[in-house]
Amino acid sequence: ARLLAPMRLRIALLIVLTVIGGLAEAVLLVVVAQIAIAVTEATTVDQVGLGLVSWGIPRTLEGLYVMAGCLLVVRFGAQASASLLNARAVTETQANLRKDLVEAFVNADWATQSRERDGHVQELVTTHVGRAGASVSVLSGASSSLINFAAMIGSALIVAPATADLITCDCTLEVIH
Repeated sequence: ARLLAPMRLRIALLIVLTVIGGLAEAVLLVVVAQIAIAVTEATTVDQVGLGLVSWGIPRTLEGLYVMAGCLLVVRFGAQASASLLNARAVTETQANLRKDLVEAFVNADWATQSRERDGHVQELVTTHVGRAGASVSVLSGASSSLINFAAMIGSALIVAPATADLITCDCTLEVIH
């Protein structure tokens, strides 16, 4: 918790970007599926439904292509921004820990410094700080994946409630067994 405290705003922004990216990905999947249905079955777009939500888009195949392109740009932008935030969080964590460790060692009295084994401070500053940075990276990646999954499940419940309910129940039963 002490490692993440200075980055609360960045973590909140990461959560928002992940939700936006997950929703954009879910809607993109729906739009691509609708394009595929319209093209392969030679139906008009007016005959293709987009679930419970009225998207307010032109009901043409070209309109769906434009929407898919826009959603792709939003998804890519959100993912790139989230990746950049994750990388900055890791590097700032490592830099802050290294600075604190070296500062603590330099400011310690000579008796304390002389009791340290050769290479112990170097090991702390390199290996252990690297592990702390990796921990922040794993925590951030796992959180993003979980939030993205929740956003996609939420979108599925909105677009096709009956199907999503069956899938969610099936996944829950698989986890229980």
